[in-house]
Amino acid sequence: MLFWLVFILEVVLSHTPGNTSINQSAWLSSVTRVNEGLLRKVTHVVLFAILSFTVHLSWPETSLWARVGVVVAWSILDEVTKIPIPGRHCNLVDVVLNLVGTGIGCMIQILLL
Repeated sequence: MLFWLVFILEVVLSHTPGNTSINQSAWLSSVTRVNEGLLRKVTHVVLFAILSFTVHLSWPETSLWARVGVVVAWSILDEVTKIPIPGRHCNLVDVVLNLVGTGIGCMIQILLL
């Protein structure tokens, strides 16, 4: 269940049109006083760390590498599917940030579980 909540949140955030996404980031940046660019990049890391961890909770019987493979495949698919969305683009840096988050999520699961 938690996996699907995180999954849906990531899809909604990722596939919001560019102008809306920029406005949301600007608002959150003004509230938190965190640089907007930094905030957008940290969001990738945090969402994919949580997604990675929830994949583990949802499918604990599968191997770590299979779970990582699912999250990596999702990261790439997520970036590619942004192409037709107005104001969004496919970005290799975002994939790398997603992979950093995936690694953090894996470390958390290894340490906690």
